[in-house]
Amino acid sequence: MQIYQGYSYHLKDLFFTLVNDNCLMSNKENGGYRPHFCAIQDSNNKDVYWMIPISSQYIKYQKIHDDKVKRLGRCDTIVLGKFGGKQSSFLIQNAFPVIAQYVDHVHTINDQPILLHKKLTQELQSKLKTCLVLHKKGIQVFFVDVDKIYTLITTN
Repeated sequence: MQIYQGYSYHLKDLFFTLVNDNCLMSNKENGGYRPHFCAIQDSNNKDVYWMIPISSQYIKYQKIHDDKVKRLGRCDTIVLGKFGGKQSSFLIQNAFPVIAQYVDHVHTINDQPILLHKKLTQELQSKLKTCLVLHKKGIQVFFVDVDKIYTLITTN
């Protein structure tokens, strides 16, 4: 499967079985394909994409986002924006790397893949990069063990 940056995807159960991390969002809740993830290409390995969960719980994450901005002057772990015409939250704090073999299919609405606005994709790229730099400095940013996942997907 070809992955394109800025589109949303669903992942195969195989990925969740391989990773076996309780901090990952569960796959295929209530018989449907949930959650879906925005793909951002890794800057060091073009075969790796960072999957950023997209949440419809906008108000919940807006409060967390706004609290961080009030306390810290910024929030790099949650981005607020539109997806498919609806207010959504992009949870960089829950992001993790994948490769194409673990991607099931692109997310569609009315059989059309949804591409994020270019500015939103750029903001996600920038904030993901910031979070990865913080992570490399030993600052806990991500909920999952992204180093373990990166090793698993690039060595199997």
